[in-house]
Amino acid sequence: MNAREDILALFSKKVPKRIPFLPFGELVPKGSFEREMRNRGMGLIPYNQAIWSEIQNVVTENLIENGSRKTIYHTPKGDVYEVFGIHLGRIENSGTIQMEYLIKDEKDFEPVIYMIENTSYSLDQTSIDFCKTELGDDGILRYYLEEPPYVASVYYFGLEAWSYAQFDYPEEFERLIAALDKRQDRYMKLVCECKGYDMITLGNLAGNFGPQKFEKYVVPYCKKYLPMLKNAGNICSIHADAINLEGFKHLLPEMGFDMIEAFTPPPVGNLSLSDARKVWGNEVIIMINFPETVFFEGYDYVKQFTLDLLRSDSSHNSFISFTEMGLMSVNSKNKDMFYTGTRAIMDAIDEIL
Repeated sequence: MNAREDILALFSKKVPKRIPFLPFGELVPKGSFEREMRNRGMGLIPYNQAIWSEIQNVVTENLIENGSRKTIYHTPKGDVYEVFGIHLGRIENSGTIQMEYLIKDEKDFEPVIYMIENTSYSLDQTSIDFCKTELGDDGILRYYLEEPPYVASVYYFGLEAWSYAQFDYPEEFERLIAALDKRQDRYMKLVCECKGYDMITLGNLAGNFGPQKFEKYVVPYCKKYLPMLKNAGNICSIHADAINLEGFKHLLPEMGFDMIEAFTPPPVGNLSLSDARKVWGNEVIIMINFPETVFFEGYDYVKQFTLDLLRSDSSHNSFISFTEMGLMSVNSKNKDMFYTGTRAIMDAIDEIL
């Protein structure tokens, strides 16, 4: 079996020939090391965005100066703008970091809500087909959907301002959530028409707000759209990369996901794989975000850590991935440490095999 067949076996509720090892495609250093690991059976989970959006009746203006890009949106309800730091390398996929957000005070809600209400979507099925052909048997294709409305709303403020806005402008904030919710209905109808994705990530549990808000806003959202996506034949996951996942673990079983992705065990997260399995049951697939800080301890430690981690799971329904920022920071000074650690993970999987 190859990497694709191994992970699809899990999706089909079968026991794979070997424990899958599939990092997100953008997080693996390219070149000879990637080829070495793929030749040893490591797969990839690349991301593809097949649905694109347009905002009607809004003029967009970009100004670039002093290492930043200011994007201004001229709407019939007023102007709003956001600012990005640019040319920042592999700190993020696009090499950008957002510095200022669209909603800065009460007057910005109206134009932003107008933009949301006038967003339309289109599907490009050919992009899925191309990515599937390019990937072949070396992994599975993933679609990370737009965030649930409450989670998505943070991107209009930044985390700190978003936290205050819910109390400073409660009526405007709820109007924003309602507009995002209606936009998501339009979006999800097209998602269900997509053909060829191996897995779809429906939401995010980042741990940057508490379980009460998650239960109020995110759980109903997932319960609304999961049946629709599953009826369209999709394997559905939630991106649960919270390092404080212990406080949320009880909310996940009732939502009905096929997979919990980006689960990060100690020493980074506060929930062990064995404890997670006890709560979530044996049927759910757990994609383990390997805690890359372990790489500092050297080859022998990483290999033993991997063996102990995988053997702590009472089910066969788990596999190793890299889903966070660790491998983004690989450079000439630390690459040997990352390469050694990744090889140790593969050697541990081979030993279990």
